[in-house]
Amino acid sequence: MTKRWIIIAALLCCVLIGKAYSIEMSDKEKKEMFKTYRKMSRGGYSMEVALLNRIEYEYEKMEYTADDRELVQVIIYLSEEGVLRREYVGGRLSNDNFDIRIRAVRLLTKLGGDDACNAICRLLCHEMNINVLCVIFDSFVDIPDNENGTVMESILQSYRNQVRPEHTYLLSMMRCLKYVIGSNDKSYNQSIDLLKEIINREDVRDIVKIEANNEMNLLRQFRESSNFD
Repeated sequence: MTKRWIIIAALLCCVLIGKAYSIEMSDKEKKEMFKTYRKMSRGGYSMEVALLNRIEYEYEKMEYTADDRELVQVIIYLSEEGVLRREYVGGRLSNDNFDIRIRAVRLLTKLGGDDACNAICRLLCHEMNINVLCVIFDSFVDIPDNENGTVMESILQSYRNQVRPEHTYLLSMMRCLKYVIGSNDKSYNQSIDLLKEIINREDVRDIVKIEANNEMNLLRQFRESSNFD
């Protein structure tokens, strides 16, 4: 993207946003704005930051939801930065901007819906940055799993990706399980097996094992009372 287009896109964005705040936008006008956002999302790091700032600022005013599919796709694109969408300069990865992924995941969590959930799960299966991983695990407090247990499967894949998982990673992962399993029998059994495995690992700190045991007891209590939050 040329500098000339970046400037034009930024100016057009300001015009469209000003219109959005002054009157209710039609679906057509909103789609045009999202087209501009899509182009901005491909304008490099500085433009991505500016775009995320704008979306976060206008989120409540515009009352965005999962039905704004064009916007969801823009944010999904940003969430793939440096992991599922790699760009190289001189043979070196140039777009591994984990701050962009963190902000995108948080926006996808707020938007909700199947597309957002699936995108976060895909990212989790490949993400290795501990900061992003913890934000993803936190997102599962608000994103319910589906009948196929997609979220639980992505958690298990993430865990398998960790050769020597950090205690921060394990604690964050374990604490989200009670929000994930719901009434899914398979997910419940997988969670219990996972916690048992963590308890039996020799490379895991005692404080993590204690927490794993606490979470396992909590899951069993929830299961017995059928009280899944």
